[in-house]
Amino acid sequence: MKNTYTTSDADKPIIGLSNNQSIEVTGGTNNISAADYWKVVDTETKEDRGKAYLPEGITYELERPKDSGGISSNPADASKGATVRMGHYTGKIKVNFTTASDINDNNSKD
Repeated sequence: MKNTYTTSDADKPIIGLSNNQSIEVTGGTNNISAADYWKVVDTETKEDRGKAYLPEGITYELERPKDSGGISSNPADASKGATVRMGHYTGKIKVNFTTASDINDNNSKD
């Protein structure tokens, strides 16, 4: 994952929510994109290869916290059913390759 941070007490990457950002809030105007956190890594150099190496049509989704209308750092989103809090999101990103055009893209590396 990219655009994340870690802390000494967390064993997984953390996405920070600030400036009224939200995750999976229905009707939310500042929902962050899961695609901005998915990292394509070169198997040899471990460098970020970017999305150009992925086939078109892949969809990304941040996991909505159980029994919530999403998470938001904007108190106004409480009226949309969101759990309002500042700080950390440590949920999952779901990446769906079944919607991709050609998973054997020529830019892919064996």
